[in-house]
Amino acid sequence: MRRSLAVGALAAAIIGTGASPAWAGGGEDSGGGEWVPVEQLIPDYYGTTETNACGTTVTVAAGDVREVEVRETELPDGTVVTDFRGAATLDLTRESDGATIDELDISGPGHQVVSADGTSVDITLEGASLLFPQPGDEHFFAAVGLPDLAYYKHGEVTLHVAIDPETGETTSLAADVHARVVDLCRWLDRGSGHGGRH
Repeated sequence: MRRSLAVGALAAAIIGTGASPAWAGGGEDSGGGEWVPVEQLIPDYYGTTETNACGTTVTVAAGDVREVEVRETELPDGTVVTDFRGAATLDLTRESDGATIDELDISGPGHQVVSADGTSVDITLEGASLLFPQPGDEHFFAAVGLPDLAYYKHGEVTLHVAIDPETGETTSLAADVHARVVDLCRWLDRGSGHGGRH
């Protein structure tokens, strides 16, 4: 159950890059390959992951809604475009106190563009989406002003990730934010739950 940028939450499995966008969504058909259930292309997409957030460890697990489809298209220059759509939810649990957010909607559509040489990844996520860093990459989020658990219901965020071809690790991150991003650590502090409440 992952997404990209070493990419964790809902697409970390796609490539190993460095942040963690969780996106799903229902976007327009823009051509390319056939839409298939995400598990066909990314078998562990709905797996559980952990991130360092809110001063502790937060577990991010697939919720009850798991209807994501994916389509992958390779362009003539070797660039790979992966589109995501469909409904999905997440469950978040903060280790330090057991605070939870249950069935958080992350059904915003998204796509990821990976350069032919694998050294650059652009990830565009529409709301509702969740972004979080992979362990060890928190400083990249801080540098671009994103909280550890960055959630938005509407709008769009594009992450531009540079990857070291030798190690596969993230070397830089830039973000174009056109959304009202909220820090889910505050929701956990307030005891929020279902879709943002306990």
